Amino acid sequence: MLRKTVNLQGEDAAAIQPFLADGPDRQELARMVGEEAPLYSESAALRALAVLGAHAVRERIAERGYENLARAYTEEDRTACEASLDLAAEAWTE
Repeated sequence: MLRKTVNLQGEDAAAIQPFLADGPDRQELARMVGEEAPLYSESAALRALAVLGAHAVRERIAERGYENLARAYTEEDRTACEASLDLAAEAWTE
């Protein structure tokens, strides 16, 4: 188990406060992380926020990777991919 202390002040504390109090924000957070029951403790809500935040960062990393890959493709690469897809489509319809 990993335990860390995080001190939140000002805007940071205000940003997460709605998720720590019982209400619609906390209920939606529970739904987003797949919890059947409400998040009963502040630590559970903080864990859920951390998990969702980590997931969002990983998604953004993947998006940037796909963007970089798309930029790296040359016209020759695109033509070869299209030809390959055309051959696959022809084989599928035969």
